[in-house]
Amino acid sequence: MAISNSILNNNANIPANTIKLEPASPQKQPYDAIELDLSSKDPKQREAEILAVRGKNALNNGDLAKAQIFFKQSLAIRPNYIPAIFFMAMIMDMRGHYGDAVKLYEKIIQCSDKPGFVSAAKKNMGQIFFAMGNFNYKKEDYAAALFYYAKATTADPNFAEAWNNKGVAHLKLNQYQEAIESLDKAIKLNCDEALSNKDIAIRLKEISEGIYSSTIVPMP
Repeated sequence: MAISNSILNNNANIPANTIKLEPASPQKQPYDAIELDLSSKDPKQREAEILAVRGKNALNNGDLAKAQIFFKQSLAIRPNYIPAIFFMAMIMDMRGHYGDAVKLYEKIIQCSDKPGFVSAAKKNMGQIFFAMGNFNYKKEDYAAALFYYAKATTADPNFAEAWNNKGVAHLKLNQYQEAIESLDKAIKLNCDEALSNKDIAIRLKEISEGIYSSTIVPMP
């Protein structure tokens, strides 16, 4: 594959159909799959649980405003009630209040002893950062995109698409070794797009080091 001087000097000019970015986030944790426990014997705690159930029912009916009211009421009674925090985070996410959603997911990760909620919070938080990375990538702000892809992989280390896109952002910033390392992680997580992206990263790294300088074709 012949690579032009303009690509070597400015990877922002790499054709969009050459590097394969993962454009869409995988499905977030479905809220209707989460079961709420109504086992508390304490009247106040049980009231919080009942309000959370009402909030979930409102979510199932697509009424975000009513759901948010119920979860707020639940948390007013029981501030550390993890299911209500999780659902409130999802509502913030749905409404586009990503900063608020991330804070709530972080609270779950720090405070919860429920592995299922912690895992779901990490995945959903990672997907928020992933979407923010894609948003900045489309604006051609590759440094900002890299920042958010890195946060996505920190939140969810098994997020293959985020590792792929992190590698692509490194590539756009001429950071070839970092690109290869991120793409290797994506490949290990079965991201097919990362295979061809890694080939490009290796080729550009070799050209930048003068290994294949004779193959560079000047732009017409």
